[in-house]
Amino acid sequence: MIKPLLVGLLAVGLIQVAHAQTTFPKNGVYDERPGLYAFTNATIIIDPQTTLTNATLLIRNGRIEAVGQSVKLPAGTVTTDLEGKRIYEAVDLPYRLPGILQKAGVLVSLSYAGEWWRTRNLPFQAGTAVGFGVTDSEEALKMITSNTARILGIADKVGTLEPGKHATLFVSAGDALDMRTNRVERVSRASHYQLR
Repeated sequence: MIKPLLVGLLAVGLIQVAHAQTTFPKNGVYDERPGLYAFTNATIIIDPQTTLTNATLLIRNGRIEAVGQSVKLPAGTVTTDLEGKRIYEAVDLPYRLPGILQKAGVLVSLSYAGEWWRTRNLPFQAGTAVGFGVTDSEEALKMITSNTARILGIADKVGTLEPGKHATLFVSAGDALDMRTNRVERVSRASHYQLR
């Protein structure tokens, strides 16, 4: 009696093994969809001077492949109708741009054009640039100090703390580029000196 029962259990076990999973899940986030996406019937702002209406934007593997009013869509394209909506350049481009330019070998300076009163926030702008692609905090600090002085042609007078240069500096109890920990304790301004 026990022998037929064991043989039966073994047979059931072998059948289960025969129907076991033959594929395995991929670790991490995985998207099975094709790398082709199209946004159709949209108003697309190419740049400040160029706007296309009732246009299509085709993206292949994260890159823009075509933009226009008569774009032909390949088979398998995931399509979204954006009738009545607008497409703009990414809103985070101003934050990413310093890192993009730095990696391209451009000498970068950060500023607030025409808004002198916002210069108190330049360290935070530099800290944000680190979060969006600037190599590190030292490079970001250069974008509000020595790089700016070099671009303006006054690096012999300001931009770094060296003997003979104007003593414009501040002391912070925390990370000067992080608005959460920055605690400015002292400021020394050389504004009464003329940069000649």
